[in-house]
Formats: sequence, C-alpha cells, structure tokens
Amino acid sequence: MRVAYAENGFWMTAYAGTTGILLAMDVEDEKLKDLLGFSIKRYGPGDRDSYLKGLLQFEPPKEGEQLGPISTFKAPIQKFRWSDYCVYLDTQYTYDVYLAKAPSDNLNHEKVGRISIKTEPLDRGKHQVIFNRSVAASQSYARRFQNINPFDDKIYEDVRDVAKRWLARGMVKKIEDFMNRADDYSWALDIAIYEIEEKIIIDYIAEALERGVKVKVLYHAKRVMNRQRSIANILKGYQ
Repeated sequence: MRVAYAENGFWMTAYAGTTGILLAMDVEDEKLKDLLGFSIKRYGPGDRDSYLKGLLQFEPPKEGEQLGPISTFKAPIQKFRWSDYCVYLDTQYTYDVYLAKAPSDNLNHEKVGRISIKTEPLDRGKHQVIFNRSVAASQSYARRFQNINPFDDKIYEDVRDVAKRWLARGMVKKIEDFMNRADDYSWALDIAIYEIEEKIIIDYIAEALERGVKVKVLYHAKRVMNRQRSIANILKGYQ
C-alpha cells in the first residue's frame, strides 16, 4: 500500500506493510529556514494516538542519565524519512506532520500535512509485504532483552524463543504457511534470499522438494556460510 500527499511546498509518501509504515518527506527550499526536524503525531485505534518517538535529542543526556525514547514533539526527527514499527496489521493510521523550527529550547511547530494509510492484512491479497523487527528495532531489542544473543545456547531456551518470536513478528509462521501451499509437483517456488540463519527455513525448502515441488533459490553464497552450502547441497540432490 502506498499513499502520497503534496500541498503547500510539502511532499510526503507513506508505504505500508503488515506491521511497519515508512514515511518519506520533502519540503521546498523556502521552508528550510530554521528547520530543525519533523514532529509526527500518529492517530490510530485504542491508545495509539501519540507522537512518534526517537532517541536523538538536542541536549546531551546528563551524567548517569539513561537515554530512552523521547517524543518527536520535543526532539524532532532530523532526517527526511522515518519508519513506524509500532503499528498492527490491517489497521488504519493517520499521521500529522509538523515542521519543528528553531529555537531548539522552544520549538515552533508548523503543521504541513496529513496522510492516512492502512496496513496490509496477512490473510488476503495477491501480494504481501511483511516486516519483521530485526535490525531496525535493535535499540528496542536491547532495552527489552538486554541485547542477548537469541542463538546462544548458554541462555535459557524459553528466553531465546521469546526473543526470536519478538524479532520475527510472525514472519516465520507466514513463510511456513506460504510454502506449505505448494503441496505437489504442480506447484513451483521461486525464492530470492540474501542469507539464512534459521535452519527451519532450509527444512521448509527440503520438505517442499520432498513433495515434488519445483524449487529455484537465488541466494548470496559465501564459502564461510555453512547453511548456504546446505541449501546448495539440498538442491543438488534433487537435480
């Protein structure tokens, strides 16, 4: 899903997946004077009406103060794009965008645009775009899970499973469901993937081949990646 807005020297496009919305913005040169960033307020169901938050603020943290998320009303976004991962699938959201102008200790907010967009569902539609949390949520992950390695066998398995589920945000189950639709030789799976860290994905490919499914995989092959070699070996056995 993509929605665009253009009015009064301000342009914005919103791109929605299932659990993430990317906002891309631009302003005409005349509006750049004293511009310190963008304040963005989101309207959604329940308690989702709030200013988006970031970590970059004008004043450095005081000694001993732990840096945490801060409202973009006080600490505006200092770039021309921002991703909102605190959204839910198949849900309508509206964003009001304000130019936050100097001085930094008493910002002037000028509303320049509003855009509404609905996130994608997981259970219908010909094409689907699914966001997991992954690297984009690394700081939030560090706060929630103290930056544990979810693949470290020294950490309790239950804790690792919770961390993996939080990072995947339903993606692994969706991949499994999608690949299982190909249940015999009349189906084909074309897969383009950068690298695979989870053995379960390789298992899904092997199971599809066992069912007679025609499988093609385009992947980034490095000699040091054992799992990538495993894919090559699996496919070789069915050629």
